[in-house]
Amino acid sequence: MLRYAMERGDFEELFLLGPGEADAEERRGLLEAEYPKSTGQAVVELRTRGLEATEAVLDYLIEKGAISSPGRRWPQAQVEA
Repeated sequence: MLRYAMERGDFEELFLLGPGEADAEERRGLLEAEYPKSTGQAVVELRTRGLEATEAVLDYLIEKGAISSPGRRWPQAQVEA
């Protein structure tokens, strides 16, 4: 089965910023308000983007050393990793 994952920019436009012409400062503020996320919220974002993510998968990737542990909150860079 061929699967597609939504890139960050497309996700931001469709789900976080919404329609309209926000200027750069407004866009930055909207995006900063979304992070950090709980593990559950990070999973929802990743699944929305088309990735098969679960809390167990994230825990496994942290244990394996594929991503570093963000603690209880996931900043944007950790979600992207």
